[in-house]
Amino acid sequence: MFGVRKFIVVLAFAAEHMAGGLPLSRAILGAGVGSLMFGMAAITTRGLAVPIGLHAAWNFGDWILGGKGSPGLWRVVVEEGQQQRAQLAGTIGYLAIMSLATITFWLWYRSKTKLQLHA
Repeated sequence: MFGVRKFIVVLAFAAEHMAGGLPLSRAILGAGVGSLMFGMAAITTRGLAVPIGLHAAWNFGDWILGGKGSPGLWRVVVEEGQQQRAQLAGTIGYLAIMSLATITFWLWYRSKTKLQLHA
């Protein structure tokens, strides 16, 4: 049942981001994968401050790089004909960062629960 709940949350986050204009693939890969990390952060820290802070920091960083549809502090310039490669590199980087963060929170959670069992 726990897996079904996670799946429902992933779909809800993806649907919310699709309503904001993201295509289905980016909503699932972006918001869906991100929701797993934010959820693990909430479970591990037993609160919402850390996942909300992480989400705000991610959005701020995305804005700085111009990823919010308006120019940020920096403007990423991709050479003509390299857009697909740049998008793939960005997607792989995002998935790597989110996966690493999710695993880190999961390991932190496991270490906390093991300490409670031995106490």
